[in-house]
Amino acid sequence: MNLVGKKLKLWEIMKDGKDGEVFEITECALTPYIGTQVKVQETQDYRGKYKTLVKPKVTENPTDASNIVTIFGCMGEATWRKVEDVLYTPIDFTKTVQLLGKGYTVYKKKGSNYVSVGRFTSFEDVDIDDFSDLAGTQFYMKEVI
Repeated sequence: MNLVGKKLKLWEIMKDGKDGEVFEITECALTPYIGTQVKVQETQDYRGKYKTLVKPKVTENPTDASNIVTIFGCMGEATWRKVEDVLYTPIDFTKTVQLLGKGYTVYKKKGSNYVSVGRFTSFEDVDIDDFSDLAGTQFYMKEVI
């Protein structure tokens, strides 16, 4: 089953997700969870094959208990999508405020990574100390290619 571009539920990811595929929450009752990602880790042992959802960046010992994603209630009912190649498009300050006001996630570049910023993100977490830092910060929107 081709999962690209489809809105998925968690059970569909567990049923049809392939080893190494990454999925992201696009709609959730609790907006801070929007943008949360999981990776499907398929393992086989004497009991057969089974799938585990792990943190996407983990490469060594993915099924170690500290790397397994805990699914909270809202995540089980959330809408997910398969993550493909992503393009981060710069947006201006006005658009950033509008998106955050509507509950969307925007991104800020921190080193070579992009950090998600939501409506309830602490500015300290993204190195913004005052309003001049906020107004001068370049934010980005995530687009799937």
